[in-house]
Order: sequence, then structure tokens, then C-alpha cells
Amino acid sequence: MYLFFPDDHSHVNHYDYDSSWTGFLNTTALSNSFICEEDIEIYDWKEQQIYLNESGNQKFIELKEKIEKQKSTILQFVKFIVVFKKQRMYAGTFNHLMSAAAISHPVIYYDYHDYPLKKENAKMIFTIRPIGLGGIWGSEQQNKVILNENIRNHFLKLHKLKLG
Repeated sequence: MYLFFPDDHSHVNHYDYDSSWTGFLNTTALSNSFICEEDIEIYDWKEQQIYLNESGNQKFIELKEKIEKQKSTILQFVKFIVVFKKQRMYAGTFNHLMSAAAISHPVIYYDYHDYPLKKENAKMIFTIRPIGLGGIWGSEQQNKVILNENIRNHFLKLHKLKLG
């Protein structure tokens, strides 16, 4: 499993899941791999939370600083694409857990467990949701976008899956 942050996502709607997302998911060059399964310590399947290990935390810090420096913006609303076994699974928006933005497509909320992240033993947690409504779950159909059994079974085999 890989998480990509494409360089150009300015043509994609920030809030609504419209036709621009199909093109973004299917045709965007996958050149900026950000997180891979080696950077994941635990995948909590029930809560859909990914806990990053030390290398993942470091990559997150570097990406966040790079984006903020290049774009004079924060990490919120940066787009991502999830790829599993060379298949593009879904695309969405990165957002802070405390955001009140209502978003009709997948969201990865980021938050620190034991802030600040640069502190020893601090962990970055990604909470994945099919829509962005303050971290709540979507409909059964919306949830199917992120709840892929092949991904679940893969992390189970890696002994990185927390079932609940």
C-alpha cells in the first residue's frame, strides 16, 4: 500500500466529489510516494486509523514542511491517492482532525498522538473516512470505498493489523 501526494491537484474540487476526481484518480502521475507499508506501525481496522512508525513520522514532518514552504499554505486540502498492488484504490483530501470542513470524498485526517510530533515517542495518526464530516462515518456505500478486504488481509499477513 502506498500513499501518493501528486504535485498538481489545483484542478480538483476541494469539497465536492465531481467529475474532476475521476480524472485525477485515473491519470495523475504517481511520482511522489509519501507513505508505504514499511512506514506503518499499526493499521487499526475498526477505527480506520494508521499509526506511523519513526520513518513514517519523519517523512510526514518533511512533507509538511516542504508543502508549507513551497505553497505558503498548510497541509489541509492537499490531495492524495491510495495505491494497493499497483491499483489506484481511491483519492481524497488530507485535512486536520479539528477541521469543520464538510467534504464529500475520502479524507485522511492527521493528528498527533502525544503532540508535538518531534518529541520522542510521539506518533502521527491518520484517520481515514469516506467523507469529511468531522470524522464521522458515511453511508454503507460510501464506507466501501475505504474498507477494502484485500488491504485488510494484506496488513493482517504483515502482523500490522489491529482488529478492534
